[in-house]
Amino acid sequence: DKYPAIFELMIDRARRGQKVVRLKGGDPLIFGRGGVEADALRAAGIGYDIVPGVTAALGAAACLDLPLTHRLHASAVAFVTGHELPSKPGQSLDWKALAAFPGTLVIYMGVSRLPLIVAELLKFGRSPRESSLLVERASTGEMRSVQAPLEELDAARRHAGLEAPGLIMIGPTVALRREPSWFEAKPLFGIRVLVTRPRHQARELMNQLESLGAVPIVLPALRIADPADPSAIDAAIGRLGDGWYDWIAFTSAN
Repeated sequence: DKYPAIFELMIDRARRGQKVVRLKGGDPLIFGRGGVEADALRAAGIGYDIVPGVTAALGAAACLDLPLTHRLHASAVAFVTGHELPSKPGQSLDWKALAAFPGTLVIYMGVSRLPLIVAELLKFGRSPRESSLLVERASTGEMRSVQAPLEELDAARRHAGLEAPGLIMIGPTVALRREPSWFEAKPLFGIRVLVTRPRHQARELMNQLESLGAVPIVLPALRIADPADPSAIDAAIGRLGDGWYDWIAFTSAN
């Protein structure tokens, strides 16, 4: 297995009585290896809870205003891996069946194999003019996508400079997408903002910027700390009642 150290780490910490969170992007049981890790924990006698997540296809489709199913156009959606384990037992993907699938195809981890995927689908009868889309960094302010007929998707991807990791969506509902989506229409979408506040105080501002579509980057330009010698400040405070001042202005919460 590619990740034995992760199994050992989770089992070791659990046996020490610690609470262990194995955090994954998307849903742990959809191309997330969650089942394999659960098997390892079960074999070691370790109890666990699985908390479902939002898999990348659902998050990306929502941010793109793109329905994966539609009562008039598609009654099914298929999640497909574009990168199978070479040593996996059994048959590989049935591209003939996928080409005939009457709905939306969402292909994970397929950017590097996109020419092959397109060729297989076209060989088995998928329409070369069918609407298709590739999206990278979905649900973030850096989200980018390109839409094209299936036979032109890889050329469009290369022209736009999109790279892995990304999701490929193919099907009649892709044509229903309207640009910009609600996510792309956020007032600061795609804008990078440098946050110079002290790191421990930057989170609130970062959350606000992210909610407006920005990509905040933390680069603290100052550090808040107690003075090494507070005597000068104490002396200044002691003189406040001498009549020299009418107002005291504080320039920050600090």
